Amino acid sequence: FCGATNARKVVSFIGINGYQYVDDDYSLMIEGREVPWTQDYPEVDVWREWDVILRDLYILDRNGTLITKINLTSYNPDPNSTCGQNYDVIKNVILNFKVIIGLKTCPCRAPIFLFY
Repeated sequence: FCGATNARKVVSFIGINGYQYVDDDYSLMIEGREVPWTQDYPEVDVWREWDVILRDLYILDRNGTLITKINLTSYNPDPNSTCGQNYDVIKNVILNFKVIIGLKTCPCRAPIFLFY
């Protein structure tokens, strides 16, 4: 809704499991979580189309234009790692992103994709 200041109200997250990992156990990624999780397939191969590396975080604007991507393997977001510095940087990238593109007052959600 308009005037939302909470990032969860103006930004959507979705995970996309690579088809090459379809037989891997990813229950820890989805159990007890609210983030939708989808499965890529060889016929679609989103990972190839987007040149994805495992654990990439893609931030798109509401029109689907890539704003930035961050690899979470090389930039560990765990708040207990790097004294929380990486966590704070990623959080600020998301918060600044929604302000830069006008999401703070726009009812349209912008997607953030996690490829895992």
